[in-house]
Amino acid sequence: MPLRLVAIRVPLARAGLVRSVVEAAGYDALWLDENESRAYCQVVVDRQDVAPLLDELSNHFPGESDLHAAVLEVSAVLPERAREDPEPEPNQAPPSRWPWRSTRSVSREELKTQLAQGAEVDDVFLITVLLSALVAAVGLVQGNVAVVVGAMVIAPLLGPNMSLALATTLGDGELFSRSIRCNAVGAGAGLGLAILIGALFPLTEPFGVEVASRTHLGFADLALALASGAAGALALTAGAKSSLVGVMVAVALMPPLVVTGMLLASGHPGAAGSAAMVVAANVICVILAAVATFLGRGIRPRAWWEAEASARRSRHALTVWIALLAVAAVFIAATELGWLET
Repeated sequence: MPLRLVAIRVPLARAGLVRSVVEAAGYDALWLDENESRAYCQVVVDRQDVAPLLDELSNHFPGESDLHAAVLEVSAVLPERAREDPEPEPNQAPPSRWPWRSTRSVSREELKTQLAQGAEVDDVFLITVLLSALVAAVGLVQGNVAVVVGAMVIAPLLGPNMSLALATTLGDGELFSRSIRCNAVGAGAGLGLAILIGALFPLTEPFGVEVASRTHLGFADLALALASGAAGALALTAGAKSSLVGVMVAVALMPPLVVTGMLLASGHPGAAGSAAMVVAANVICVILAAVATFLGRGIRPRAWWEAEASARRSRHALTVWIALLAVAAVFIAATELGWLET
């Protein structure tokens, strides 16, 4: 069972309250220091219990800055311990859980900290975007699937898209803005390099399979993007490595973005527009699937009734994403029925 170390600092007068909350959760706190004003303790908890413990502590410190907590990963404990859940009250039904809300899910705080770091625009982010676009372009021109997968492993657009999904889930306006900015900068840099490559090495018809497959938007493409977004979010909440998650998400993002730029520079605006539609539809599907997965895994604001503004922002953002998906579905249906030509 994955473990986490929760380090807590509170005013000395509230130490008893923290002790009771920790013990009620079935754990024992190790009190490191108690001085005239502050009390410090650490408690080793199962990973799935981090969020409930922090939520319960936050409920006792609403709107205050007295509570300070940090969550650290634990590699091992000695001696090994077997935690027993508190005995339920007589005639009390056991708490119900959704069948797929696994105990392997990381806490909301850990997930937000991890994904917020991926929404930062810096030199490393820009370099990885350019490298990923370059590798994808080479793989697309050569028709080499392995090279295209290599571009996915670099996965520079993983962070901003997953953080955008989490911001939608939590209704976090500040994280949403940062994610949008990071996405725009990353997509712009990748598209710019793809246009430059396309000007130097123009694509000619008939296009190779790897290029042609990314100039047609169909329901299968939406299904792929939905599956990629759900798998990426599921892996993140389970604590999977970012490279694995990157392949899941990047399969629907970087290659069609590079195809768009190269076709545009090669003098094929119609095909470039179709590839751009693939990019837009894939981003929408990845975000929506990730949001649904986050919600299903129990990732949401600490208390919806105490965070009405966050809930309202989340509903508005979800409405926009769903409307955009509906537009993409109508476009695909019109194309398949021959009402539009691509």
